[in-house]
Amino acid sequence: MVDNSIGCDGIASWNGNNWSTNTSFNSNPSTKLLIFFQNMLFISSSTQNNAGIFYNTGGNNWQNLVNFNSSIRCLCLYHNKLYVGGDFTQVNGMPASFIACYDGTSWSALGSGIWCTQFPGHVTAMCVWNDKLIVGGSFDQAGGQSVHSVAAWNDTTWSDVGGGG
Repeated sequence: MVDNSIGCDGIASWNGNNWSTNTSFNSNPSTKLLIFFQNMLFISSSTQNNAGIFYNTGGNNWQNLVNFNSSIRCLCLYHNKLYVGGDFTQVNGMPASFIACYDGTSWSALGSGIWCTQFPGHVTAMCVWNDKLIVGGSFDQAGGQSVHSVAAWNDTTWSDVGGGG
């Protein structure tokens, strides 16, 4: 509920004077992340067993772009691509371990991705630093090499970031 007057299903718009609903989702509010990419607003919607990325085509019109087999926890832009991190292992049925990338046309995995050998893992944070995508979460493998919950992606390979923590 926004302003105690309109139902918004987890997202609403402020025009400077009033709130208005901005969705046509038919679900209970869930973890939703917003990002502006290629002149469009993208939103993630997650439940424990599945997730999706939607884009706005104007007004209340949202289109499903892609589906994940588990939750989405973070979004980031790096080198004009949209990166998605979370608990998932598949993007539209394609293997993608905890992280995937969208270039505006197609989705791809980042090498062999990120994995956790000791416990259930996930990616919970991403940012760009020193022209690399820095990824954090609960994991001990990135691109097949040992890392400690923090790794860097440079568009082609993974590397450890200072021993993690």
